[in-house]
Amino acid sequence: MLLWAVNGPTKLGGPKARETVGGRTRRGILKQTNNIASAEGPEGLTIARLAKEVSMSKCRLFAHFGAKVDLLLATIDTACDIFIEAIVEPASKIEAGIKRLRVMVELWFTYAGSNVFRRGASLPQLPPNSMVDLDWSASRLLL
Repeated sequence: MLLWAVNGPTKLGGPKARETVGGRTRRGILKQTNNIASAEGPEGLTIARLAKEVSMSKCRLFAHFGAKVDLLLATIDTACDIFIEAIVEPASKIEAGIKRLRVMVELWFTYAGSNVFRRGASLPQLPPNSMVDLDWSASRLLL
């Protein structure tokens, strides 16, 4: 989402962005969804429960996200943004190769042991039958 700041368009959340009430509310909701999902997985995240935890009606929640799938996708996007900010961005400043990998691993351990969310860091969980191309993923992170 783009907002017009004094010096032109700025991405919401950027340094010059003016924060809207709706944006703050949405971020608060997403923080709570990540707390629930990190503790109980996505199956623990229901609209009724979330509405109760953020003291909001279900209708108002739907006004911010539309459908539950949109809420889940926004929750994942938020967790990914936090992960990238905590690990990928700082490590990208390090020379490519083994030094960068070491920094990423150290940052990941710090992140995993942190209290980013209610029950520790939100870590992605893959379905048991999923395939991940680790060679491709690792090479992208090291370049």
